[in-house]
Amino acid sequence: MKKNIILLTALVQLSSVWSSLAFAKTNIKELSLKDISFKALDYALSTQVQADDKYYIKGEFPTQIESTLVPVLVGVGKAIGKDQEATPFTTASVVNMLSQVYLDNPELKNEGPLKQIPEVIRAATKTFSRYETDSTYNFYPSLNDGGTIVHRPINMTLLPVWRGFTNIPNDADSSSVVLAALVFNSKINNEAYQVPQQALDTLSKYRDNERKPMFYNKREDVKNTGAFMTWLFDENDPAMPHFWFAKASKGTRIPFN
Repeated sequence: MKKNIILLTALVQLSSVWSSLAFAKTNIKELSLKDISFKALDYALSTQVQADDKYYIKGEFPTQIESTLVPVLVGVGKAIGKDQEATPFTTASVVNMLSQVYLDNPELKNEGPLKQIPEVIRAATKTFSRYETDSTYNFYPSLNDGGTIVHRPINMTLLPVWRGFTNIPNDADSSSVVLAALVFNSKINNEAYQVPQQALDTLSKYRDNERKPMFYNKREDVKNTGAFMTWLFDENDPAMPHFWFAKASKGTRIPFN
């Protein structure tokens, strides 16, 4: 019973990434916790991309972005409909949840949808390479923007003025979930892997030490916390364009400097 509750809890979290419509025609009162968990897992696995298209590559889990009125008015996102947003953050997050379900329930690993998890994870982790630079990862894939390689949304409707603004550096959030997913894959699929020292050094480099605090941190006397920074990039790098609307060709930049 305890294992089923753990499984159900994890899968409810996982299935919430997508939609409750998977259960719209199911009378869950007639199902056991295990059956409900398996249905949630079946639905989650069914959303994995099975073939390359213009937005995703095989093995990724999709993300959709829906804009509200204010962003649309300034040229970010569609007024009607949704944009596709390829990102390793979603795929890695799903992999990490699937891995926990699989590893926490060894007695079920050969039953129902759980037996699919190893191959799903293997396929997902193969997609991370298009987001990687020097052992860390970007939220967006690399794109050729007029001869300049940039990282920005692959599908989101953007006025040209915003394209440089979204040319962002690698970040600790994306890197950490991807690295965790790669470790899980190595454990589940018996594939040799070790987190690169270069990645660990980079994450350790960008921390809140001896930095000029932002005004709200300064007001609260929050400084030198040692916290890991979001962006793996020095905001004082003279190469970073400080004009918000600088073209992508001017280089990578932290949003809002």
